[in-house]
Amino acid sequence: MVTQAFGFLVSMMVARILGVKSYGLLAFAYSVAVLCVVVPGFGFNRLTVRELARRPSRASRFMVTVSVLMWLFTLPMAGICALVALFDQNQNGESRLFVILMVFLFMATQQHMLWICSFFRAFQKAGKETFVRILLATLWLFTGIVVLSTGFGLKILVTSRLAATILCLGLTIFLVKKDFKIVIEKFRWRYAKMLVKMSAPLAIFYILAIASPLLNLVILGILRGDVDTGYYSAAEKIVSLIGVIPVSLAWAALPYLSREWVNSQEEFSKTYRKIIRYALLISIPLMVATYFFGGKTISLLFGKEYILSVPVLSILAFGIVPFFVSQINGTALISMNKQNVAVLSVLSGMVVVILTSIVLIPMWGPVGTAFSRLVSLYVILLVEMKVLFRNWWNRGLISTLIKSLAAGSAMAMAAFLLTRYSSALPVLIGLSLAIYTAVLLLIREISLHELVNLRRVCFDICRSYGKR
Repeated sequence: MVTQAFGFLVSMMVARILGVKSYGLLAFAYSVAVLCVVVPGFGFNRLTVRELARRPSRASRFMVTVSVLMWLFTLPMAGICALVALFDQNQNGESRLFVILMVFLFMATQQHMLWICSFFRAFQKAGKETFVRILLATLWLFTGIVVLSTGFGLKILVTSRLAATILCLGLTIFLVKKDFKIVIEKFRWRYAKMLVKMSAPLAIFYILAIASPLLNLVILGILRGDVDTGYYSAAEKIVSLIGVIPVSLAWAALPYLSREWVNSQEEFSKTYRKIIRYALLISIPLMVATYFFGGKTISLLFGKEYILSVPVLSILAFGIVPFFVSQINGTALISMNKQNVAVLSVLSGMVVVILTSIVLIPMWGPVGTAFSRLVSLYVILLVEMKVLFRNWWNRGLISTLIKSLAAGSAMAMAAFLLTRYSSALPVLIGLSLAIYTAVLLLIREISLHELVNLRRVCFDICRSYGKR
């Protein structure tokens, strides 16, 4: 959440200082770069967490083999990224090409750093990953403030990001080698082929899961230009900040679920249901708050120039709940070695994105893009639930869903009434969440004991990082 918040601050500065067009160019460059970087990632993050959580002794071999494979896969994708940039170049073509290529380079470097951080995840040493990622976000924030406040443009901004990312990659390699006593072994093609074969289903899932939400943004950039891309990206940036919660929860659950599926499916079932319960309890109030207070948030953060982003955010808000649940479902399927189902779900979502984008974007622009994204999220959820619902959902989860929706409805009515009497965003959000919590307490979906435990855990985390 901290790293995303820092990145959000830089994006907000770009949007305000450089305008909608430059912000749209940066968002388009990110989308193209991520689509090209996703292939070298090849699902190695999830494979590393799952396999090292089961057999830690393979750490050194994984480090050498996967590092070489990722950079070998990166080289041809850099050429493809350049071709896409050249194909799309219009006015300021040379500057556009430079921005897209530099974004690709620092995204590829960051991806390698995040893969190395998967060693920390596999051994539940999240503090080290937290340190590295917050350091990178801090460097990005600091360089962004300096570059933008001194009048430099996107070229210098993306160049400074590349330098900061290379520095953090070196630090991450040093920490992993020191903590896990990594030995540099000889690269073996036979072992590399085995890892590629093992990771192939995960790679397909990973590539489709990353590419699906970005495809409609790329299509929007090509069909409608940088201005409409900027309007959509402002709304999507807020939703992405919320999306960090289920992604982090899913990553934290992966090593536990992987071990429990092998050792005890009963424990696997308990853990899965508990995570889904909290995902529902958290996502529903976030959906309500985003829908009712999204317009005020966009005006406050990005300025009145981005008022056309408000209807986009209102549509994307209804995708928060399915995104939360789908992230947990995908992790559960990978832990169960049912990657094929996960692949089918995201593939279905991608097909829906392409078909709906082609139809809706020419007519409605950013709003059509949001509808396309929303439909794809529900399609992904339906495919996943076809496998998981029968065996792993029970009356308790269904009761949680119904009670959460009831509390969310009460929160929505309160939010609608409160907006007539107050315009202070913190007050509106705080009172609405208080009403949601109170209703859950009244209908006994949550207990005071859970709230006290949550408060204690938050204080323990703050105290722990304060000592560090």
